[in-house]
Amino acid sequence: LIIDKLIGRLRGREQVEMVAASMPAKDVLHITMRPTNGRRFKFQSGQYLFLNCPEVSKTEWHPFTISSSPWEQTFSVHIKCLPHMDWAYGIRKLLLAKDGAKLDARKSLEDKFAQSNLAASIAPAANDRPSKSNGTLQIGRHRLYVDGPYGTSSEKVFHFEVMMLVAAGVGVTPFASILKTLAFQAKNGVL
Repeated sequence: LIIDKLIGRLRGREQVEMVAASMPAKDVLHITMRPTNGRRFKFQSGQYLFLNCPEVSKTEWHPFTISSSPWEQTFSVHIKCLPHMDWAYGIRKLLLAKDGAKLDARKSLEDKFAQSNLAASIAPAANDRPSKSNGTLQIGRHRLYVDGPYGTSSEKVFHFEVMMLVAAGVGVTPFASILKTLAFQAKNGVL
């Protein structure tokens, strides 16, 4: 198991460039990326990837469903970011850092862990909320790595004439990819 994880991380570790980040909903972070090597990131609707941000944690890789269509030039994920979700909330804090403010997200997580021993929950600070002026967050040159894509059962959805998609909350992300792909196919007569 350990050897499998090590080989997987070494094999799939591809640095990506963050193109955009926004907060489309209260606790959801949308990150749009592209590979730094200039090649296209190839995937199918419904697949997922593992995401790593060394500024938050060098060793943690988290799975997220790819929410964009394979026909797009970039790829994206949606991340639920609540204060009790250490890594997800850490990447949100990293991206929400004010211009010129240098945030050590790892230190922030260590502080949060220490405080969690004293308090049952930590409320987000007022400056952790995105600006209301526009939905786009300030983006610095943060390193992100992806491993994937990996398959799921929903990638075979296009093999059927009729489909019914049922989901709620952040679980709608595979269907966002499927619906974007269907819209592209309908628009270009590929359906």
